[in-house]
Amino acid sequence: MTIPHGRLGGTLAVAVAACLFGTLGPVSRGAYDAGMTPLTFALWRASLGTLGLLAIIGALTVRGRTRFHWKALDRRTIAALGAAVAAGIVLNLAIFTAFGQMSIALALLGFYTYPALVAIGAVATGEERLTRGRVIALVLALLGMAVVVLGGGGGGVSTRYARGRELIVAGYSKHLILIEPSLAERKDALSSLPGVQVDFIDSSQQSWKEAQAVRARMLANGWRSVLVVSDPPHMLRVKYAWASNLRGTGLTYTLIATNPPWWSAWRWWSNKPSSDFVRNEVLKLGYYVLRYPLGFCIGAGCD
Repeated sequence: MTIPHGRLGGTLAVAVAACLFGTLGPVSRGAYDAGMTPLTFALWRASLGTLGLLAIIGALTVRGRTRFHWKALDRRTIAALGAAVAAGIVLNLAIFTAFGQMSIALALLGFYTYPALVAIGAVATGEERLTRGRVIALVLALLGMAVVVLGGGGGGVSTRYARGRELIVAGYSKHLILIEPSLAERKDALSSLPGVQVDFIDSSQQSWKEAQAVRARMLANGWRSVLVVSDPPHMLRVKYAWASNLRGTGLTYTLIATNPPWWSAWRWWSNKPSSDFVRNEVLKLGYYVLRYPLGFCIGAGCD
């Protein structure tokens, strides 16, 4: 079967766009962890996208291949374009805020119901007919989305949770605070730790906010000390955040490192997961030192 060049180019463009969009969740969460807000992230994304489109339009114009005839647009088309821009702004702010408030999988689960919403809207306005082929394609798309998203949405049990659970079982505490746990961790904590008070923090966004949230829980419940479990490369930034936020409160903390199979303190550069982790932590720690010098928060979003 021969695929026309135009259709092949469009298919490749969709595939590339899908791959790039798939990185937005993890990238935005990393940006939030470094202190960036959803509004700032969406603004930077829109600005870079606008500059890229302008560069493409400029290049096409120079080569005499521009297909844009702005003066030929009627008022209805301009109004529709303005509505699309407004909808795009709301969409970006909503999805990037959702990435910071819940798990990426659950956010995408809601987001990817839009093919069904678009199909319903198109049929309701009389723009398209919902043929048998389109119904089948829509059903397959939604099933594929459910398999991919829900297949990873429950998550597994992280080394952080496993280490914290060991401490609870060993009798170090009767209180457990889980920060953005997976569904598997949430279910295990509620079902297999009798007599343990389990609390959840689902929207910390970054280590600094986590320390602030737990500090508030400690003060409200009269807890004087806390064990903080995290991965080895993360420890320096965790120490900076917790030491800063607990200073002068009379509260104490103890850091407990996990022992993940991919980590080697003496050869952390020898495998990609640990080397990427360390590089990211160095960048984020540098940001923390600038944003929170000597433990004091400066700029927007400080509590």
